[in-house]
Amino acid sequence: MTNRLPNCCPFPGVGLAVAISLLFLNAPLIAKGQESATATEERAEKQAAEKKPSAKKIELFNGKDLAGWEGDPKLWSVQDGQIVGSTIGTKIESNTFLIYQGGEFADFRLQFKARLAGDNNSGVQYRSQVTNPKMWAVAGYQMDIHANPPYTAMLFGEGTGRHIIALRGQKMEIEEEKVESPLKEGGKLKPIDLAKWHQYTIEARGNRLVHKLDGKVTVDVTDNHKKKCDRGVIALQVHQGKPMTVWFKDILLEPLDGSSPSRDKPPAESEVAED
Repeated sequence: MTNRLPNCCPFPGVGLAVAISLLFLNAPLIAKGQESATATEERAEKQAAEKKPSAKKIELFNGKDLAGWEGDPKLWSVQDGQIVGSTIGTKIESNTFLIYQGGEFADFRLQFKARLAGDNNSGVQYRSQVTNPKMWAVAGYQMDIHANPPYTAMLFGEGTGRHIIALRGQKMEIEEEKVESPLKEGGKLKPIDLAKWHQYTIEARGNRLVHKLDGKVTVDVTDNHKKKCDRGVIALQVHQGKPMTVWFKDILLEPLDGSSPSRDKPPAESEVAED
């Protein structure tokens, strides 16, 4: 009796036994080809997901007006799609802030671009408390925008009595005393031309605070101090002293680990000593 192969046989013209053998021999290659195609599809999907902006990111500034922010209208405005804070022609007696009204944040990644003009400094507050709503004063952590190289993108305790917490280039763990070690970059700190646009990043996760300037870490602090800040508002600073102007744009906040803004705690009505 002659064994006939069905029309669907993948190896026409050969005997049944030979065809079965060829199928077994080629099975690993077929499976490998299928796995390779699946892996390629998965990689393509992953790359597309990475390129797609995170749905969790919050645009704090709409590029048009100061909706969602509160500050002294004599000092803050929007020009050419940028937030502008300026004390030129308006002398101020104390530091004052443009305060984001979208609630308090705990764990997040905040990115923004800024530039500064004038012999003075600015900064961005985070995990801060409003201490005097009438004067738009806050107290908490600050990422400094300061031309002095050790102060550029350092960690400062505005209104907390802690003053300088960590200088640029420092990595430390803090209990009541600071345990310091230099960051890997090391070397002599170079001045940064703050009149140009730079990218700033603040990452706050638990008690660890990391500042970055143009993608490079400037400060890495694990803060276990009794005055550490766990949650608070975001705010932009104009500084008392010599006339200055600061510009901000592309302000994006990404909550981490499911953290969401809290609006439970009202601002305190109290004065704070200037640092």
